[in-house]
Amino acid sequence: LAVVWWPGSDQDRAAAVFAEADRVVAYGSDAAIAGVRAAMRPGQPLLAHGHRVGLALVGAEALDPVRATEAAARLARDIVWYGQQACFSPQMVFVESGGRITPGMFASALGQALDGLTRRYPADPLSLEAAAAVARWRTREALAGRVTGPADGRWSVAFHDGEPGFAPSCLHHAVRVMTVDRLEQVPALLQPWRNLL
Repeated sequence: LAVVWWPGSDQDRAAAVFAEADRVVAYGSDAAIAGVRAAMRPGQPLLAHGHRVGLALVGAEALDPVRATEAAARLARDIVWYGQQACFSPQMVFVESGGRITPGMFASALGQALDGLTRRYPADPLSLEAAAAVARWRTREALAGRVTGPADGRWSVAFHDGEPGFAPSCLHHAVRVMTVDRLEQVPALLQPWRNLL
């Protein structure tokens, strides 16, 4: 067993490694998986883990001042670890109404937790393309809700208290927080996205 990494654009190295492998396990974007597949021998087994979108659910019972702060801190950690590039990194958070604090207050607590973590564990500077994606996402989200985050784009929280829906974020520590009356509503909202979950 060997676990190795190399730049995805290095097809010669990929072909050399895959030539010696009985089977390949690959994680990455759909384009990265296609690149792996192209470098493999015909008929070689591939276990592919392509593009996925992470989400989180927060029940009303977690919305008291102490538990909500703890839940926000844990959620921020999941967003910040691996630069929100991992499939378990939430891009969307459904928060159930009816707790002692409101979903909007939870969104604010999440922003505070993200601010602290991104100061402690700063990400690499955003490329021009990534900064533009964050700006476009913030603008689009602001049309339907409230967006908070520093001007440098280190993190962003979009809060929506209207009609719930699921939409992936632009990544880069950006997350959409959505109010739902009951968590039981969420599976139906996710139906169109089931192939990405």
